Amino acid sequence: MPPPYGPPDDPTYAAFITTLQQHELPLFGHLRSPADMQTGQSVDPPLPPLGTDLEAWWSWHDGIDYNVPYDNDQPYTFFFWRLPGLRDAVALRDWWWEQSRAGSPDDPTATWRPEWLPVLVDQDSMVFANLLANPGDRDRIMRLDRETPADEAQVLAPDFQTVVARLTDRFDRGVISWNSRKQEWVDHGLGDRRIEDA
Repeated sequence: MPPPYGPPDDPTYAAFITTLQQHELPLFGHLRSPADMQTGQSVDPPLPPLGTDLEAWWSWHDGIDYNVPYDNDQPYTFFFWRLPGLRDAVALRDWWWEQSRAGSPDDPTATWRPEWLPVLVDQDSMVFANLLANPGDRDRIMRLDRETPADEAQVLAPDFQTVVARLTDRFDRGVISWNSRKQEWVDHGLGDRRIEDA
């Protein structure tokens, strides 16, 4: 069943949803209706403005149901990445922030910052937006692997559209594919370079 919303206005996100739909990827039917864009305005610590890239992303869908078990979640992902909705992203941000405040200096989460908002998550790493950086700034979108100190986060892209475009391009070129029979993603040699610039 198609999701209950129209195509996104942003051309990069439109290309992504077109790829999902044309190739009948299961994720297409699992995306939720647009997010409540007021989410995050009354949390503590306050959430900085999302920026145009994330406003465009969440204003046409609100990610997937984040409670899907990890042992059977591939139909709900795009090449292993979960797409959290805005409310889930804020909850993740709050959880990591609380862990940071309670942690020790040796804890990798001890330097998590409240302006970091998760946008893609898997079992081993997280892609987040630095909300104090504007779309277009070098350190806008970053990646943090688990067990890696937060101050060693990897700079990925100047905006979230760039990350989504990379994922779409990898699928369109056959670098990654979906096995509908086995209901799983297939990596054709990309390895861990799933969202870095090729």
